[in-house]
Amino acid sequence: MGGNKVAGGYKVAIVGAGAMGSLLAFRIPGGYRKVIISRERGGAAQVADEVGGLASDQISAVRGCQVIFLAVPGAAVLPLLREMTPHVAENALVVNMAPDLFTGDLAAEHAAVRFAAAKVLGHADELAAGARGLVVLDHVDEEAEDRLRQLLEPVGPVMRGSETLVQEAGAAIMDVMTEARRNLLDRLSVLGLDGPLAQVVLAGAAPGVLRSMAQLEAGTPAEGAIDRSKTGAAPEGWASH
Repeated sequence: MGGNKVAGGYKVAIVGAGAMGSLLAFRIPGGYRKVIISRERGGAAQVADEVGGLASDQISAVRGCQVIFLAVPGAAVLPLLREMTPHVAENALVVNMAPDLFTGDLAAEHAAVRFAAAKVLGHADELAAGARGLVVLDHVDEEAEDRLRQLLEPVGPVMRGSETLVQEAGAAIMDVMTEARRNLLDRLSVLGLDGPLAQVVLAGAAPGVLRSMAQLEAGTPAEGAIDRSKTGAAPEGWASH
């Protein structure tokens, strides 16, 4: 994909103005024309104003977009696709980002649509604070992979693999963090910090410590690259995961 395509108005649609949709809007390079779509037009307009994009509350706004990111919960994708499909341009790439919905299931129901999977392994709040997430691409050919890499590398490292990897890695992280939480609460209790006090310490200090440890190990700066107020807001419309 050459620079002339970007300059000529290469259009990217982001369906969903919640945490993930906002993150994409801010991190996808500014040379692309971004169309932010949400049932609640106010949410889309707020994000679009920040990134210099267009806002719409109509799914037909995907017309003419070469890449369409579905940054909505898995339960919303199938009914959304039934409404959206007539407006999808020929050879447009429709990107499933829902971690709990497999792209093969979508392709089976909408054979005429060109699908890809781009699953982000990372907590929305941490990503909004400036952390980088691992992006896993699946159901992509060489051209689609190259296209998505250019769009998504600002989100974090991009790799090609099975989309089930994100589910499995997420489950592993949750298991370990749940055990760590129990251990931390036990140690705080020994120090006389239990009940509500322990919950305050856990919510206020533990996430920052874990973030700082990860950034130090990766050799990245501790400050956030994206203002939390821009991408950490409550989901609106087609809410993002």
